[in-house]
Amino acid sequence: QHQDWCVRDVAQVLGIPPANVTMHTTFAGGGFGRRLHVEIAAQAAHAARAVGRPIRLSWTRGDEFAQGYYRPAFAAKME
Repeated sequence: QHQDWCVRDVAQVLGIPPANVTMHTTFAGGGFGRRLHVEIAAQAAHAARAVGRPIRLSWTRGDEFAQGYYRPAFAAKME
C-alpha cells in the first residue's frame, strides 16, 4: 500500500529524484496492519546503499507488531 510514499522515501534516502526510483508492486492479498507505514522501504534503501547492490528486507511478524502504531479506540453507530 502507498507505493508513492515508498518511492518518495527511497528517493529522499538515496538523494535522487523520485522519477529515478522504480517500484515493482506485487499484486497479492494480505495488506493489513502496518502496510500503511512504509519505513521498511527507507531501511531497505539504506541497507542496499551500504552493500552496494539490491537487497530484500523482511521483518518478522513479531517485529511488525513490536513496531506498530497504537491508535485510539473508535466506535461508530450506523443506521
